Order: sequence, then C-alpha cells, then structure tokens
Amino acid sequence: MVASSLSTIAQVLCHQALPMNFARLVGDIDRFIEHELNRPPKTRWDSETTVCFDLPGTRILLDWTEHPGQGLAGVLTLSAGPAATADRPATRPSYHKLCKKLVAEVEQRVTPSGVLWRQLGCEMSAEWIELLIEALPDLGDLAPPDAATGKPRPDMRSDRPLPLPAPAPTALADDGLCTRSLYDPDLLRIRSALYDVEPVAQMSNPMRLAVHAMNATLIMVWAPLGAVVMAHGVLKGENMRLSAHLMVLTGLGSAALNGPGAQQMLALLPML
Repeated sequence: MVASSLSTIAQVLCHQALPMNFARLVGDIDRFIEHELNRPPKTRWDSETTVCFDLPGTRILLDWTEHPGQGLAGVLTLSAGPAATADRPATRPSYHKLCKKLVAEVEQRVTPSGVLWRQLGCEMSAEWIELLIEALPDLGDLAPPDAATGKPRPDMRSDRPLPLPAPAPTALADDGLCTRSLYDPDLLRIRSALYDVEPVAQMSNPMRLAVHAMNATLIMVWAPLGAVVMAHGVLKGENMRLSAHLMVLTGLGSAALNGPGAQQMLALLPML
C-alpha cells in the first residue's frame, strides 16, 4: 500500500437504467470494500443516490445521477481517494487500483456503454460529483448497447476511454488509466468553483489598535454610530475600510452642520 493525494474517479456511462435497487448496490459495495481492505467502512448517505464509504485516511464514493443528458439513462460515479483524518496518519491503498476493482465489481451487475476516468487532487464530495457531471465531454460517438442483447456493441468495450485531449504524462500511464492533467483548464475551472476563495488579509496588532481608536473617536463625535461600529468590530472583527469611511462621512457631516450656512438654517427653524 502507498500513500496518495489524488482521487481517482470513474464515471460509468449507462444508456440503460440500473437493473438493481440502488440500496442493494450500496450493500454489495460495502461488503466488497470490507473484503478488499479487511475492515468495514463507515457508510454515510449524503442523499438518496449518493453514499460515502469512509475509512481512516480513505474515502470511497458512490453516486447515481439519473438522466444527465446526451441520451444517457444515468451516470454511475465511483471514486477512491484520500480523506482528512484527525488522528494519526493512516495507511492508504493505491486508489487508482482500488477504483478499477470497484468498476470491475460494478460491471458484473451493470452494462455500461463506456467509462470516463479522471483524477483530481481533492477529497471527493457530492459537490464535486455535480460539477463533474456538468463537465461531461461530448458523447456524440458513444452508441447505446445493442437493443437485442443488452450488451455493448462490438466496437464499444466497457473500458473504452472516451475522446479527451491528450493527457499530460503521469505515473499511471502504464496502468491503462485515461487521466487528465491536474492543470487541465476544465478541471481548474471545476476546482475554482469550489475552492478558490479570496484570501482574508490578517491585520497586524497596530492596525487593529488604529481601528479601535477610530471607533472610539466616532463614539465621541456621534455616540450611537460609534457604539454600533465598536460592537461590530468586537463581534465580527476589525474593518479598517468601514471605520475609515465612517470617519470621513461623519467628519463631512459635522463640518456641514457647523458651517455658516447650516447655522443660519438652524437659526431660522424656530421662526418657521
């Protein structure tokens, strides 16, 4: 067994509906994992058609997406990859080999039209499944199984990789996997949809003190507003931009009210 940081994902493309109950398939996969890895997984249903099998350091995911388009009855997604663990590092299996075994196990029960292989440096989840379904390539040349026999046509092997841009060389090239580079534009777009979050700048202690000083000044100028801003800084964190803008606006308002024109208008109010 070797450690890996990549999840291997197989999208089993089906022109026919599942010939068995999904819950039964989950039970079969659960028993297969226990037999293959010599320990029972912790099974969690994320939805009616998405199930996670978690072991220390490893996550196996099974999902059935019905009618994703392009004439498919559904896509059965199987993935094997790393999972975050809070305890000591766990020994992890070879995920690409484990995923290939899972696909071979499923092919005994399901007649697929093709299998699309992918690799991602992530912990798999239902959100990733949805994005990978949306990123399915054009399957125009993928014919459904023969209607008479229910089996793939002679030119459509179940392990036939779908047309993809030429993948970058990987360590798995000799293992028959059709993988896409982690720097593939489509996969980078998928990853950014989930993980690219604008970093939050950490303020230094002098900057935080400066923000509190401005908030205290606002209390002296206009107590209600200053109290609200001070409470916001304590509860939500200091915000230099907000405090600076309020200081400027409060100063402009105070200058306008104390100017000659404003004083004349205030003097005329009792006469109205």
